[in-house]
Amino acid sequence: QHIFDSNGNASDLSEKDKLSNLYNVYSVFKEYFSKKDDLSKYINGLRFFKIVCITLEQGDDNPQRVFESINSTGEPLSDGDKIRNFSLMLNSKESRNHVYEEYWKPLERTLTDVNRDNITDFFRYYLISRRQANVKLPEVYSAFKDEFDTAVGKDQEREKLDAFYSDIKRSLKFYKLLRLIDTNQINKSNEEWAEYKDIADTIFKMRYIKVDLYIPFAMSVLAYHADDGLTDEQLLQVFKLIESYFSRRIIVNFYTTSVDRLMSLLHKQTLNYIKRDPSADYVDVLRYIILNETGQTRIPDDVEYEKAIRTYPFYEQHGGNIRSYVLSAADGSSKEAKSTLRLIAEDNLDLTVEHVMPQTLSRDEWKEMLGSDYERIHNEYLHTLANLTLTGYNSDYSNRPYQEKMVLEIKNKKTGETKQVGFKFSPLPMNKWIAAHDAWNEDVLEERREMWVTKLQDAWPLPTTSFQPVTSASVDIL
Repeated sequence: QHIFDSNGNASDLSEKDKLSNLYNVYSVFKEYFSKKDDLSKYINGLRFFKIVCITLEQGDDNPQRVFESINSTGEPLSDGDKIRNFSLMLNSKESRNHVYEEYWKPLERTLTDVNRDNITDFFRYYLISRRQANVKLPEVYSAFKDEFDTAVGKDQEREKLDAFYSDIKRSLKFYKLLRLIDTNQINKSNEEWAEYKDIADTIFKMRYIKVDLYIPFAMSVLAYHADDGLTDEQLLQVFKLIESYFSRRIIVNFYTTSVDRLMSLLHKQTLNYIKRDPSADYVDVLRYIILNETGQTRIPDDVEYEKAIRTYPFYEQHGGNIRSYVLSAADGSSKEAKSTLRLIAEDNLDLTVEHVMPQTLSRDEWKEMLGSDYERIHNEYLHTLANLTLTGYNSDYSNRPYQEKMVLEIKNKKTGETKQVGFKFSPLPMNKWIAAHDAWNEDVLEERREMWVTKLQDAWPLPTTSFQPVTSASVDIL
């Protein structure tokens, strides 16, 4: 009815509506039949379609099991499909209508996406947050059923249904904040999200670098904040700590193995310490836990962090988004201007990584500038942060001499217009730093290396804590 108007003609739909699966199916059929001369055989063929009604015996048949069995062939049902059907397979029509209108309709409105299964994704993170334990993707549906049976039970009383689904509905808001809404909406002019304006930047960054392991922990923290367990300032400090944790691990090139388990337990661990010492500060305890992680889940200390900044081949270790994320960290932002990273992500600013000292020293000017030890310098610094920057003119810079890169101008072949694209003309602070140096040799590379150490320590510092856990008193038995 939405696709067609009252006269049977195609409606003027929005671009968002045209993304729906239903409209895509309609478009395929329309395209197919528009090329056919005689439609009568197809219309007659529709008369052979049958509608099958399966009647179940109350108390004898399990409708959810029948649903899963019938749909077990063809494309497998997602856990989100199973959860939806299970949620609406309630004892009474009144309960089914109530749960659908009050809870499932907002869920579907928020989570329906033609490109990804947000419903399963949401429920996985919700269940991890609720259980404070990891839930693997194939276990989402069974875990949901267990939670439903425990919280609601067979009697399915309205009060218990509302309590169970109200918690889900509240968590949906936190998931939407962390995963779905444009972070630019999180400001004072939008009342729904205004209280989260201070953490919007971290949420944006975590999305940009595709870090989602923190989401179950963040959902728990946001719920704790909503219950007045945390102040706005404490919430900000928690998110800054998470940003530092993941960013420092990226710099040192740590794998994410076991981090999902840590994140699932982190809120519970913190509250357990506070339970033993009610005077303890949540953020201080959280820092203590992070600092005392060992093995695969630890946060890099300053020694290994600074060593990685100075010596690791950053360019070879990471892909495009991570490169832009780290390199733009040196620029920062102000209230008046967007950060470089937001310009790249939101305004399609086409920047790529540029090796100031080129990957191939095919020009004698470079060898002369680097000096007699140019081969060692080239091997040692080439792919490190000291030699990298961002530019929209990578191919134009190529392996040109340093002085040419400084003042490079290019001509548009169609218009004949000349554009100044050298480092001296770049608006990016990281390139202004380069332009302030007349040469690019080991002395400058060492200076820039230390600049990166300072900048990245400021951006993602190692946390400190004064918290010490309460230890049980001991008694000597003589």
